[in-house]
Amino acid sequence: MALELNKLTNATGGGYSNLTLLDFDGTLTVKDTFFPFLAMVRGRAFLLRHALFICLTLVLWQVGLYSAHRAKERIYTLCLKGLSSDELARFGSAFAQKLLDPQSRLLRAGALELIRAHQGANRRVAIVSASPEIYVRPFCAALGLECIATRFEFDAAGCFTGHLLGANCNGAEKVNRVKAHFGALTGVTVEVYGDSSGDYPMLALVDSAHAHLNALRTSSLSFKLREMVRLLRVQQYVKNVFVFIPLFFGGKLLDPVALWATVQAALAFSLTSSFIYVLNDLKDVAEDRLHSIKRFRPLAAGTITVPSAVALGVLSLLAGLTLAWWLNPMCLALIAGYLGLNLLYVYLIKQWALFDLIVIAVGFDLRVFTGAASSGVYISSWLVLMVFLLAMFLAMGKRWDDLRRQAQTDSSSQRPHLMRRSLYGYSRDFALSTLTFLSAVNTICYIQYSMDDSSMARLGSSYLFLTSLWVILGNLRYLQDIFVLEQGYSPTKILLKDRALLVCLVLWALHITSIIYAGGGYEPL
Repeated sequence: MALELNKLTNATGGGYSNLTLLDFDGTLTVKDTFFPFLAMVRGRAFLLRHALFICLTLVLWQVGLYSAHRAKERIYTLCLKGLSSDELARFGSAFAQKLLDPQSRLLRAGALELIRAHQGANRRVAIVSASPEIYVRPFCAALGLECIATRFEFDAAGCFTGHLLGANCNGAEKVNRVKAHFGALTGVTVEVYGDSSGDYPMLALVDSAHAHLNALRTSSLSFKLREMVRLLRVQQYVKNVFVFIPLFFGGKLLDPVALWATVQAALAFSLTSSFIYVLNDLKDVAEDRLHSIKRFRPLAAGTITVPSAVALGVLSLLAGLTLAWWLNPMCLALIAGYLGLNLLYVYLIKQWALFDLIVIAVGFDLRVFTGAASSGVYISSWLVLMVFLLAMFLAMGKRWDDLRRQAQTDSSSQRPHLMRRSLYGYSRDFALSTLTFLSAVNTICYIQYSMDDSSMARLGSSYLFLTSLWVILGNLRYLQDIFVLEQGYSPTKILLKDRALLVCLVLWALHITSIIYAGGGYEPL
C-alpha cells in the first residue's frame, strides 16, 4: 500500500490528442480541503488545541518566511506523523467518499458535470493538485480520472514521516509533474482549469481559449467581490506605509490625533491609487489578453465588465479625493498632483525607460509629503532624498526581476511572454549596475542623515549614525544575493526569502525605534 501511494499513474492507452488538466482545491471544490481532511483524521478539538501553532505557521507562510512546502510539513508533522500508510489510506478513501457525497456540499455546482463532459468528449482527464495524493487518488479512481498530486513520505515501517516525497505539487511543480506524467504535449489539445496564482504556470501551457480560470464560480457574489478587490489592487495598499514615515521619524507615532490623520491620508492615497490601477488595466486590456499571466486580470479575463470597472474606479477616485479634501487643502493638492503624475505615467511616460522610474520615485515622495501635511510633522530633506532613491531602487529591482523571468521564459517555454515595452530600454547588465549604484548612493544618504546635526538634535541622540551599520549590511547582503548567490528576485521578494536580509531590517527597525521612542540615544556623560 505504501508503495502504491507514492506512485504516479503512468500514461496508458497509447497515443492521444486531447487532454484536460483540472486543479482540485478551489476549482472543483468550494474551499481548500486541507483542514477538513485533518479535522476528519484528528477531530476539530485537536485542531483547536493547536490553533496557535497552526496560525503562526500560516502567518509565516503568508509573509513569505515559510514556503508552502515547509508550512505543510510542519502541520502534517503535528497532525499525521506516525500514522501508517494503511490508516491514512482508510482516512483518504473515507474523505474522498465524503467529497463525492452531495450532502457534504464540498464540490462546486457543475464540477461533476464538467468532468463527465470532458470524459464524454473522449479526452484524457487528470486532476493536478497540491492536495495530498492520499485522498485525491481515491477521488480520481472513483471518477475514472488520472491523478497528479502531492505525495507523502513513508519510512521502512510504512509510517508517515511528516515529510513530503518530492516537491509540493503547486506552481511550476505542476508543470514539471504534468510533463513527467504525460511526456511531451506536442500535438495534444490541452484544456486547463485553475483558480489561483498557483495554477498560472499550468494555465500558461495553453492559450487563452483553452485556459479557464475560476470557470465554475463566475456567478457567485464572493467571486465578484474578490474580482473587485483584485481590480482595485488592494494588496498594493501596503505601499502607502510610506505615508507614515514622517510620523515615525518625527516621534509622533503614538500621538492618537496625528496617527488618525495619517491613517486617513494613507486611505485617501490608497483609494486614489486604485483608480490609477483600474485606468491602467482599461488602457492595457488588449495587450494583457496576450500575456500568459496578465490575461487573468479581471478586465482581461472578462470577469468584470468595462462599465463596471469604470464605475468602480470613479467611485474609488471620488472617495479618495473627498477624504483628502476633508483632511486639508495641502493633502488634496498633493494627492491631486499624484493623480496627474500617474495619468501622464499611464498614457505616456510608462513607455520611456528611466523616466518611468523617476515618476514612480516621485510618487513615493508625494506619499511622504502627504503624511507630513496630514500630521503636521517636519520631514528632513535627507529622508525625502532617501525615499526617492529607495523607490528607484525598488522599481529597478522590479525591472531586473521582469528581465530575469523574461529570459527564463524565452529559454524554457514554447509560449514566451510578450516583453513590456518599457523593458526595451533596459538590459540585465544595466539593471544590475544601476541597482549597485542606487544601493551605494542611498547608503551614503542615510549616513549623511544619521550624522546631520538637525537630525541628531530632533532625535536627542549623537549616536544615530550607529544605525547605519544595519543599512550597510542589508545593502551588501542584497548585492551578495544577486551577484554571488544568483538569486535574481526583486528586492521585495528577496526580503521575504532571505532571512539574513530580514534580520538586518528588523535590527535596524528595533535600533531606530529605541532611539526615537525609548530613549535609546546612548548619550555620553
